Amino acid sequence: MYDLFLFAGTTEGRVLADRLRDLGEHRICCFTATEYGKSLIAPGKNVDVRSGRLTEAEMVREIRENTDERAIVIDATHPYAVEVTENIRNACKEAGRKYVRVLRGTTRKDDFYELSDGNIVVGSTEEAAAWIAGTEGNVLLTTGSKELPVFTTVPGYRERLYARVLSLPSVVASCAEIGFQGKNLICMQGPFSEEMNIALIHQTGARYLVTKDTGREGGFPEKESAARACGCRMVIIRRPAGDTGISVEECVRQIREKDGREIGQKKEQEI
Repeated sequence: MYDLFLFAGTTEGRVLADRLRDLGEHRICCFTATEYGKSLIAPGKNVDVRSGRLTEAEMVREIRENTDERAIVIDATHPYAVEVTENIRNACKEAGRKYVRVLRGTTRKDDFYELSDGNIVVGSTEEAAAWIAGTEGNVLLTTGSKELPVFTTVPGYRERLYARVLSLPSVVASCAEIGFQGKNLICMQGPFSEEMNIALIHQTGARYLVTKDTGREGGFPEKESAARACGCRMVIIRRPAGDTGISVEECVRQIREKDGREIGQKKEQEI
């Protein structure tokens, strides 16, 4: 039986797996959606790693069969993976287990459509594509391969849009199927430095850079500084509303201290 279930779909998930492994006091099962994600987490004598996308019903079954009522389920999935987070939260309610959300900090607090620096904030990938459709010039997309089908609604997208995605054969194939290929498909593994972002903006001739608010861990500051240096406007897809959580450090500290506080709640002075 495991006493910690970790859904690790982000850098925070991988760091948390390493930190919990170092504690050595808990039996942990880590879940990743893909084999690639699994390869980034080293297993250990107290850490098992599994890959594969689970439905909500499958999550409930895994939790019930492999943990007891004292177990904690930690959701360290991506801030934009709204459906996955909802499934994990619902599965915990159904199985009667404690749910903890570990969430990276945001780097933008603005909630306006157009910012004073000329950058644009939108509420969804669809809004980003609609806004780009009304512009001219090349665009560097850094939102990932899953969102690319939405951008096929942009007129002339095969020529105007340049997509930066993971360098996995399955990703390359899926991008090619919808028209992103050749020089318009950039396959690289981040994180990316400011210098690399500047080089790609120059290489693509991008007037716009589309990004999610990925936080410091997701390389947002490096994108922002590169775009500023190149005179490239950013189109920022803001975080889904209502998702809150604690940091990796706070999660590890609470597990380590075991001082009777509820995991997932900040200390009083930090609220």
